[in-house]
Amino acid sequence: MPETITEKGHYTTHKTDLREVKQDRESISSSRSKSCLPNIVGGGLLALFGLTRPSVGRLVLAGIGTGLLYHGLQALRSPSTSGLGRRKIKSSRAVKIEDSIIVYRRHEELFRFWRQLDNLPRFMDDIEHIEILSPTRSRWIMAVPIMENVPGPSRVEWEAEIINEKEHESIGWRTMDHSDVDHAGSVRFKPLDDENATEVRVTLQYRPVGGLIGAGVLKMLGEDPQRKIQHHLRKFKELMEAGHAG
Repeated sequence: MPETITEKGHYTTHKTDLREVKQDRESISSSRSKSCLPNIVGGGLLALFGLTRPSVGRLVLAGIGTGLLYHGLQALRSPSTSGLGRRKIKSSRAVKIEDSIIVYRRHEELFRFWRQLDNLPRFMDDIEHIEILSPTRSRWIMAVPIMENVPGPSRVEWEAEIINEKEHESIGWRTMDHSDVDHAGSVRFKPLDDENATEVRVTLQYRPVGGLIGAGVLKMLGEDPQRKIQHHLRKFKELMEAGHAG
């Protein structure tokens, strides 16, 4: 008769083996806690800092922070921390923001200014520099003010690509797959009856790493992300109507 898993020999254990297993578990738990602590603390600080400033750039920073926080908490609960940070968590629940403003300039002029991406730091707070990598790809560099006694980077970078464009009408973009932020958006320039007036409409959609955790932090802190978009649109309007586009 063939041997089966119910035979006595398969269930032999020893006290020494159990002690070793317990020690291994305690060692793994301690190591995991230490390795996750920077993500939890750093992510929480980035999220809090990003959500207390009127800026689209800081909104992106908040997304990165909540992502780090999520990874840290998930790693504490998971059986292993191997692969941590190697992939981006996707969520079916995206945060969508939309707003518009009327700018008293021709839509062609507004489109040309916006399409030259290195113009955007002129009205987007905290975006230090945009490097043009190709006609459709760019690298965004955002300055992060140094906080006393808090370790962390002085800059955050991500890459984006233009995926949809209609001359003088609209520009659509998204972050690259290897970026820490899952973000997409569009800007549309709609001429009004007055030839010198244009409706500029911005739509942003992003999935904070960790999905609902990121959105929950936004809600918990009571910050209205739409105000950040309005802030930038007002600065864009002031810049263009003052004739400082050149």
